[in-house]
Amino acid sequence: MKTHPKLILIFLIIFSITFFRNIHAQNKIPEDFCINQDELKLYNLINKFRQGNDLPLIQLSKSLSYVAKLHVKDLYENHPDTSICNLHSWSNKGDWTACCHQQYIPKSECMWNKPIELTDYNGKGYELAFWESIKAEPDSIMYIWTTTYESRNILLNTGKWEDKNWEAIGIGINNNYAVIWFGEKFDNEDEPLLCGTDSKIINQFQDEDRKNILITKKTGKFYLIFGSHDKLKDAEKTANKLIKKGFPNTKILKSNNRFRIGLSSYKSYSAAQKAQSNLPDKYKDAWVLKF
Repeated sequence: MKTHPKLILIFLIIFSITFFRNIHAQNKIPEDFCINQDELKLYNLINKFRQGNDLPLIQLSKSLSYVAKLHVKDLYENHPDTSICNLHSWSNKGDWTACCHQQYIPKSECMWNKPIELTDYNGKGYELAFWESIKAEPDSIMYIWTTTYESRNILLNTGKWEDKNWEAIGIGINNNYAVIWFGEKFDNEDEPLLCGTDSKIINQFQDEDRKNILITKKTGKFYLIFGSHDKLKDAEKTANKLIKKGFPNTKILKSNNRFRIGLSSYKSYSAAQKAQSNLPDKYKDAWVLKF
């Protein structure tokens, strides 16, 4: 019997819609997803370390944290990091692509694509992993990472990571495993909840930094500008909202009686342009200003 071309087309359309709906459903982060106190402490220690090296804070990403927590759970329960497979490996016991990541045959794409595979985050992820024989504590994790050449480079965007701008970070700790995920794109998701509360996480250093939120003298940096106000009070309201929305480096630039809102700043015009292209859609109208 001959199959009609139109029926084939209709079938393909229905199949495509169903397929992408299923993919979207798999990518949905649970409503009760949260970050625990140890994970929050590690996040703040990382930002404090970066601040001490004159680097900007990084947005806490709900999507990347979800990937991180899935991975440490897999590492602890299923141990894909055995034999020649290292800590960046994933088991075949979950709704993800399994892979054995090793020194001689690395499966980098399997790692980099996990945020796209597991969430609606639309950028690659880069993982820093940790294991020790006892329960992983934030202070000991940071000591190892900050005193190890390669991990220190990732945290500070130095060495081979110099051309990366970390705009989002995810944290996961499970018993003696810990991982952090870095991304070059901002996360569209709101910040995660703090476990045991109904409150979204706001970086503890933001409140300390608000006294420095107003910039009146030129810095020579390149800012992503998202609107301006005639009055400082209005600018402060907008800046505080943006900080809560996941832009911890928001500043107010005062010039000629105008108060411009800078989402973030960069050392070069090209870095600012790259960050601009990675902004969520509702912030795409931001433009670059040297101030």
